[in-house]
Amino acid sequence: YRRAITIEPKLLPAIQGARRVALRQQLFADARQYFQAEAETTRDQRSVAECFVNAGKLAAEKLNDLDGAAADFRQALDADSLHEEASKCLEELLTKRSSGGDLADLRTRRAEAKLAKKEIAAAADDFVGAARILPAEANDREKAIARLDRALSILPTHGPALELKAQLSYDAKDYASAAAAYGLRVQQGGDAKEISALHLRLGELYHDQLSDLTRAPAPLQSTLAAGSAFFFEDAGEVRPAHLITA
Repeated sequence: YRRAITIEPKLLPAIQGARRVALRQQLFADARQYFQAEAETTRDQRSVAECFVNAGKLAAEKLNDLDGAAADFRQALDADSLHEEASKCLEELLTKRSSGGDLADLRTRRAEAKLAKKEIAAAADDFVGAARILPAEANDREKAIARLDRALSILPTHGPALELKAQLSYDAKDYASAAAAYGLRVQQGGDAKEISALHLRLGELYHDQLSDLTRAPAPLQSTLAAGSAFFFEDAGEVRPAHLITA
């Protein structure tokens, strides 16, 4: 097989044969190179992705080359952006390495691929998934909000995106944006208890942070009408709802 490859480097049957022999002999570095060579030789994009996935798994599991494995998985996704195993393997690898920014980029890329296939709801979910990672792992609130805005640009009624944007905007002391996001979210409806809590937060924003006493009563009255008795603040303080209007 090696002799054949020397004569004709792109001879696919020879590459595949050499790869099988290398695996049987547990020559994992060689086998990985043959998988890569096969990926670069075959014309079928699905096969390209499969070869790079197998190369990446050898790099991660047999050669302890995590950087090389990540590169292989990324090349698999270059060939097939929605390849489930490549995405899963790379996500697991990045999680182990605590690469929050890279993991968020992976989910963003997956979201864009789904959007290209008109999978709107799934794409929005992945944009939100990317946004959830960024503040905690990469300490990047602005990029997180940008991912949420992307989700909302394709699905303006996405509840989790609105809630997370409201919370991140609140943390950034952008109270107007937080109120706008909460306002849109409560319009979508949902679980009565959750909506009641969101009305309370919206009322608090108008009353305590924006000093907008014309808008504050409506969400607070909605909460009281729903029978909610308490409002839980971030710090853990509990206040009777009727006192918020005071």
